[in-house]
Amino acid sequence: MRLRRLEYALFGSVCFGAIVCVAQQSSASTTFRCSRYGFSMQAPMGWNGSMGPHELPFFFNFTPSRGLGKGLLPDSGATINTVARDNLPRTPGDDSLAGWARARQHNAIGGPYRGKSLQLPSVTGIGRALRVSFDTKTYSPTDQKQHKTSVYWEFNGKYFATHLFYIVGDPSALVYEHLLIEVLESVRPVTTK
Repeated sequence: MRLRRLEYALFGSVCFGAIVCVAQQSSASTTFRCSRYGFSMQAPMGWNGSMGPHELPFFFNFTPSRGLGKGLLPDSGATINTVARDNLPRTPGDDSLAGWARARQHNAIGGPYRGKSLQLPSVTGIGRALRVSFDTKTYSPTDQKQHKTSVYWEFNGKYFATHLFYIVGDPSALVYEHLLIEVLESVRPVTTK
């Protein structure tokens, strides 16, 4: 439970930081270059985006004035953010991609592991990818129930996770799930200096 609250504190910090320093709103797809890790990623069309902590992209579909802070989403709000395992606290059993996905799901909701393999185009440079999806509370005063879909993926020998959050019951849920896959399919290797 303690790790779960830490995860939401980090999510809230990332949300707040990204919303405060919004880089761009994309009327066309905007590409964000992650030079530190050697890849680029496109924001969904019409979404806001910024580089979050550790030079990784954070996307959200609402204006900063609609953001509620502390990991809460406004009605019809959704976020997609990417994290690197190297920048997160380690937990027992997270030494492999599947182990990391399993440990994060267990810390969030317990129960049996529900990860599924995901095939992404080879042009992305992404090796293995696993998708995990579940509902969770935010542990806020409102206990807003959110859906979280995470894709854990390997790129150049490093592990990343791209997380989608939206409010449970949102009528645009299938659209958001499709956009998450589009974001991952937009990944391209870039030359680092």
